[in-house]
Amino acid sequence: MKHILLLLSILFFSVIGASQTDEYVLTDTLTKEFNLFGREKPLSFTLKSDFRKFRKEKYKGKYQKAQLIYKINDSTEINKEVRIKARGEFRRRHCSLPPIRLNWRKKDVVKKELSKYYKLKMVTHCNNSKYYKVYILKEFLCYKLYNILTDMSFKVQLIDVKYIDTGNKKKNEHITYAFFIEDLDMLAERNNALVIESEKLGIRNVEKQNIMQLAFFQFMVGNADWSITGLHNIKLIKSKDYQQTKAWAIPYDYDYCGMVNASYAIPGESKLNVKSVTERVYLGICQPESEFKSVIEQFNKHKDEFYDEINNFKYLDPRNKKEMIEYLDEFYKTIASKNFYNSYLKAHCKRVD
Repeated sequence: MKHILLLLSILFFSVIGASQTDEYVLTDTLTKEFNLFGREKPLSFTLKSDFRKFRKEKYKGKYQKAQLIYKINDSTEINKEVRIKARGEFRRRHCSLPPIRLNWRKKDVVKKELSKYYKLKMVTHCNNSKYYKVYILKEFLCYKLYNILTDMSFKVQLIDVKYIDTGNKKKNEHITYAFFIEDLDMLAERNNALVIESEKLGIRNVEKQNIMQLAFFQFMVGNADWSITGLHNIKLIKSKDYQQTKAWAIPYDYDYCGMVNASYAIPGESKLNVKSVTERVYLGICQPESEFKSVIEQFNKHKDEFYDEINNFKYLDPRNKKEMIEYLDEFYKTIASKNFYNSYLKAHCKRVD
């Protein structure tokens, strides 16, 4: 049990009073909140498993054994058995390494502060091409941009991970980026809310300002791959406050958006009449032009923060940063145009009776 606590404590960088030395003191008086998603630098570790088997059995939805190795210093490392399984419908079909659910047995996590991290979602690089490394970093940034707008968003943590494939005796090591996504239950808990799993809730059951903000953000990053009806790339939560009767929609999965501009991304709906995912389409609810004033003001208010988030992100190369900045420039130029409402907001908006 002590080894499990040591692994998690160091891995999640929250030991009280931990300095920059190699000494870590573990006591029963740990009270500081463990915060996996509050770290600016990438988390680095090794994940070792039979990834050849993982790829073959990715459709089965079953866990397989893996080892998570975290190096404390040149002479000490923590090696702990975990479980992994593939997740994501589209990416399981198209990725050689689909996204991973990483799992500790909850009963092994002896500290209450760590128990919420017993299962974690990892977004992986999909394929070994250098372009997929860029896609991961761009998608990670989309989550960070939405974090600027609202706390009702999935937090993410960048990871620098070495994969060791025990099923491949030749090229068995690969180092690249991935990121953790906050669990939905954690998101709901910190927003004093409950998770809603019903697909029968329509747009009219979701808080209006939430939909407008969400849809405007999707327009900003160029994402048309979402829908509240059927919960496509959307999760729903509802406040525990009985006076708030409507739900909140939480978006996720941005790899099909224009800001990422992945080579495999194609427009999903022919009725949208767009030729590329980089073409922006507003898919929010129809409202009078005056209703959008506060939303536009909010995005203008956070404009500098959006640019800073991209410009200060040192793990993405300058060329790809420039592409993201230029795409953001285009957004702000568009919303400032005189014909913005008629040409963009009214074209594909959803009517709510």
